[in-house]
Amino acid sequence: MKNLNSFKAFELGKAQMNAITGGRTIRCDFGDQSFLYSYNGTLEEASAYLTDKHGTKVVCHEYN
Repeated sequence: MKNLNSFKAFELGKAQMNAITGGRTIRCDFGDQSFLYSYNGTLEEASAYLTDKHGTKVVCHEYN
């Protein structure tokens, strides 16, 4: 790599970058708050994990 312009990661698409980084970005809502979370699993698994972690119902959605 001679300079930053030849860095091949800049040529990757969103799905390819998610595969490399180990997850995708999802939006999770609980109460009147929302936050973005990186998770490598299903939306249902993320919701269950975060509900257990925060002690309140968390619903996760795809984030585009």
